[in-house]
Amino acid sequence: MSSSPRTRVARKAPVKKKEPFALHRALPSFFKPSAMDLVLFSRQLAVFLRAGVPLVPAVEALGEQASNPTLRDALFLVRDDLIGGDPISTALGSRPGVFPRLYVDMVRAGEATGRLDTVLTQVADQMERGASARRRLMAALLYPALVILLAMLMVVVMVVFVLPSMAGLFREFDTELPLPTQIVLGVAAYARDWGIASIIGFIAFVVFCFIYSRTPRGRRFFDRVGLALPVIGSIARDAIVERTTRTLGTLLSAGVPLVQAVELVRDTTGNFVYRRHLDHVRTQMLQGEGFAEPFASTNLFPPLVRQMARVGERTGTLDQFMREAADYYTQELELKLETALQLLEPALTVVVAFMVGFVALSVIMPIYSLIGNIK
Repeated sequence: MSSSPRTRVARKAPVKKKEPFALHRALPSFFKPSAMDLVLFSRQLAVFLRAGVPLVPAVEALGEQASNPTLRDALFLVRDDLIGGDPISTALGSRPGVFPRLYVDMVRAGEATGRLDTVLTQVADQMERGASARRRLMAALLYPALVILLAMLMVVVMVVFVLPSMAGLFREFDTELPLPTQIVLGVAAYARDWGIASIIGFIAFVVFCFIYSRTPRGRRFFDRVGLALPVIGSIARDAIVERTTRTLGTLLSAGVPLVQAVELVRDTTGNFVYRRHLDHVRTQMLQGEGFAEPFASTNLFPPLVRQMARVGERTGTLDQFMREAADYYTQELELKLETALQLLEPALTVVVAFMVGFVALSVIMPIYSLIGNIK
């Protein structure tokens, strides 16, 4: 009696053995795959599929060469699920700590439309674009951060060590201390008496803010404040608009239904205000009101995006219009970031020069007074 194909395939599944202890299994959050790890996996899997390589050997080969240990373990488990008969979207979705929900849903749409290789390439493009933007931002902030760190270090050395050691000499010669020196010595005395308590208090405040930001009320508060801040709020809004339109266009081009795409976009905005309004858009769509008008009624998106949504929905090319809007706001965001960073450097230079100059005056002025007294 012959067994069913599903039974024959299932017999090939490897017997699961007890895994030896490994640090990445004990602390998975510290070894979570980066965006570029998933980009590389997606591109390589797309190449395998276009070359006609079956999924099981393709995933196994990618698991063997994965540099991230958590991703490597996950891919071997995905391979086992594929051998057991699960579709790849189900196998990936069983590892939410490795593969985000948005990633899994796009893979599922690619499976349903028979365009898995194309969808994987689109996902990789979007993730790589975001990772590249984050790298450029971190590189641009590195120099100002180093300048501030070195300036603060020099000021601390002068205030805590140099000037207090000279204070006794000034008192011995009955030198009247100028106001800058008195201020700096007062700061040094405060740091000596209350420095540790202040540091502990600051750390406690940061921890409280972090914990509070994880609560629904705290998240609402910080998200609203972030959007209301000058300069930073404008950049944050453009970043959310770019991410929302980019993700929506990519999902629609992959074949994800519009209502489901809006739900996924809502979960990836990273901002409570936008998430709440997009949830309202989804509710109105379920009531048969379409997409463009509820989307425009939120007033969170610029007129350009609202108009492109109307035209795209009317012409049946919403995915294309959303991607074009995302391209525009990518350039807009890069321009704003570049302008802000160009203004930040001279502003930091002025602040650092003031701090260093003030401390230098607090040292030099009493020395001149001391020389005058000796004469």
